Order: sequence, then C-alpha cells, then structure tokens
Amino acid sequence: MATAPGFKASTRAYQYKEVRGADLTRVGIGVAVEGSYAQLVGFLDRVERSPRFLTIDRIGLTGGSATGSPSLRVELSTYLRGKQEAKDAREGRRG
Repeated sequence: MATAPGFKASTRAYQYKEVRGADLTRVGIGVAVEGSYAQLVGFLDRVERSPRFLTIDRIGLTGGSATGSPSLRVELSTYLRGKQEAKDAREGRRG
C-alpha cells in the first residue's frame, strides 16, 4: 500500500512482540509516506478496506516538505497466530 504510484516511502519499521495470555504475536508496522493529500487519504482508505486485520495505532500529518508534499507517519498493528521470533527490523531507513 505504501508503494502506490506517486508515494515516496521514506521509512518502514517492524517490531514483533508476544501478546501476554494469548497465542499471538503483535506485529507493529511504522511507515512514513509523502504524497498529495488525496494520495494520503487514499492510503488510509486502502488500510481501512484491507482484507488483512490491521489497526491504526497512531497517525501524524506534517505540512509540505521541501518538495511541497505533506508527509504522513502511520503506526499500524496486525496480529499473527503463534509465537514469532522477537525482533525489531528496520528497512529502507533514510534520513
């Protein structure tokens, strides 16, 4: 979703954490994207309509950057059955 045409995904981070008292692992997903206001609203709409169980935990919108496009920072969660290896992975990290 964050790689839709016109988007600039600047960072992505994943964090795995066991859910106490359940055979589940919470996967936290942090993503920052830049695009037009309509593209950012469309991104949130795609998250909401996703066939996967996703929750939006936190969201932040900042005004235009040097390129003039607004930036959206979204923290999402999804849950996996079973215990996953605890890890904190970061990809695509750019200033």
